Amino acid sequence: MKKRLFLINLIVALALVLTACNLPTQGEEVGIETAVAQTVAAISTETKVPEVFPTILPSNTVEAATNTPMPTATLAPTSTTAPTLVPTVTTVPSLTPVPIPCNRAEFVSDVTVPDNTSFLPNTAFVKTWRLKNSGTCTWGSGYSLVFHSGNSMGGAASVTLPATIAPGQTVDVSVSLKSPADTGTYTGYWMLKSDGGSIFGLGNNADKAFWVVIKVGDPATATAVAIKTQTSGTCQIVSSAPTAGTAYNSKEPFDTRWKVKNISGKTWSSDSVDVRYKSGTKWFENGVTTYDLPADVADGGTYELILDSIAPTDKGSYSMTWEIAGGGSVLCIMTASITVK
Repeated sequence: MKKRLFLINLIVALALVLTACNLPTQGEEVGIETAVAQTVAAISTETKVPEVFPTILPSNTVEAATNTPMPTATLAPTSTTAPTLVPTVTTVPSLTPVPIPCNRAEFVSDVTVPDNTSFLPNTAFVKTWRLKNSGTCTWGSGYSLVFHSGNSMGGAASVTLPATIAPGQTVDVSVSLKSPADTGTYTGYWMLKSDGGSIFGLGNNADKAFWVVIKVGDPATATAVAIKTQTSGTCQIVSSAPTAGTAYNSKEPFDTRWKVKNISGKTWSSDSVDVRYKSGTKWFENGVTTYDLPADVADGGTYELILDSIAPTDKGSYSMTWEIAGGGSVLCIMTASITVK
């Protein structure tokens, strides 16, 4: 026990001696303190950590990319070119084409007796219309001019057309009439009839009639102009017989005659002008359909055609047309109408 304590004391003493040998003097102590201070300062300088301030981001933080340039707005250049105007297109509704009727006529002119021509009472005259076939069907021999309404003025109920008329062609259709006995204004409406029996006329629907309008004056005061207006521009009907609608018994003989005046301004040469049957019922007896002029007819001169005739067998109304033609043109149209009782 005593031996152990001895050893402990010895060790403590040796430690104190060793510590005393390493302690600095007062001067050295100051130097040491100074050195220590400098060293601490140097270390502090070298190892000084910069102050870090926290970055406060807004609530809707968007982290910007490093060195990402801000987008630059591109301004569109102002155009100096005038804007192109687009025209407004107005759409016109398409029209449904109206089909052309098979049978349709177009009025061209009044060849004779213009509207409101004045006549003395009971004066015979011939009314002629110039019509155009504006349909799609040809008017053949079975086609006729028919009385439609108004005042018939003694005309036949039906008159056969004088020729075959193809679509686009024109034709002169005539009827013999007689002015009424009483003064006044009279109108007669006429249309056409096909070989199938259908009635047609003017207008888009071919349902309009054409007409003749005359005035009948007092014989004491009126100016008779009937003879002057029965003209085609080249011929004037001076007289005709029988009067329109004259009634005959079956197979009764009579004369058909026309006296015409040349007003064409030129002579009708007997070498080039013919008188010929054109259309209608052939009630003349000898059957001859073409005659030469017996002599030249000077401008202002007259010619008379006389046909020995016989009334047809059957009852009814009949008409017949003759013409004077030359140089490829018709110079005069002569129509007569009768009734067989």
